[in-house]
Amino acid sequence: MTSKNKDSWDNLAAEFRDIFSKGTLVAGLIGIILLILSHTGWFSPFWSLASKEIGFAFVVAVIVGVLVERRHRRRWSDDMDERMEEMANNVFSGVFQTDLPNELVSEAIDIGLKAKVIREDFNLNYTLLDASFTDEEGVENSYVLVEAEARFTLRSIGTNDTPVKVGVSLPDPQISALREQVIVTRVEINGEPIRGLDEKNSELQKAFADNDGAYGDVAFFAGEHELPERGDFAHIRACYKMAKEVEDTEVVRSLYPSNGVTLTVFDRTPGKRRVAAHPIHPGKFERAPDGVGAKGVYTWRLSRYLLPQQGIMFWWKLANRGDKQ
Repeated sequence: MTSKNKDSWDNLAAEFRDIFSKGTLVAGLIGIILLILSHTGWFSPFWSLASKEIGFAFVVAVIVGVLVERRHRRRWSDDMDERMEEMANNVFSGVFQTDLPNELVSEAIDIGLKAKVIREDFNLNYTLLDASFTDEEGVENSYVLVEAEARFTLRSIGTNDTPVKVGVSLPDPQISALREQVIVTRVEINGEPIRGLDEKNSELQKAFADNDGAYGDVAFFAGEHELPERGDFAHIRACYKMAKEVEDTEVVRSLYPSNGVTLTVFDRTPGKRRVAAHPIHPGKFERAPDGVGAKGVYTWRLSRYLLPQQGIMFWWKLANRGDKQ
């Protein structure tokens, strides 16, 4: 049974425990006993029939009562959710002295305030390597092989068991010879490597083929990890490779709220490319130490909290455009 199904059954069991009072249980038990006695043959036909009818009435009454009570509680819960959302809207409007649209407040709550997991110590290292491949016509073409490593900690801030998905989104290079270079080489959770990456990489290649030339990223799902209690955490390390154009762009975004991100790019052919970055965030990068970039090492750091889908966009261009071919 998956964690999601287990939580659903646990919630359903807890709901019925609340609904079934002692009186309800006694009435249901009496009904069942009377139904059983009506089939024993211990009584006359009249009393057997009466026992059967009364027992059946007890059971039906209990079932109807439980269903009505459950529906009433759900309706009450929905009403409370609507009132809480309305109160939240009023609080936002009062604090910021603005008439915020309800949809905007709801979006802010869904994106950030309902988060059950946050990402901490988000560090990414990208290494740019010159590479080439021969196409079907025998022409040698250049590309950039990107070796990436991501390290971070996922921490539970929820109250219940929180499953977290571990994966990465990889770009489809659209060229068969380059698709084979896009692989995930290692994924670790708390220092323990996830097994079966070969099979998952095969699924990734199939997803690229099914992409049918449509540009876009393909999700690589490595596994799932449980964070049973609030404050529990998991250290994640993921290593993967990507095939990119000679001049290209890479976007790093977080699916979880993150307390910041640090990106370091190592260009193994320093001076050949110009590397730059821009935050996908209203904040600005912290100033890089003097000398960074002179030897092909570039570091950008955002220390403010990131909402889901915020992050860093960086790109590289040839210093001498004549080197593009």
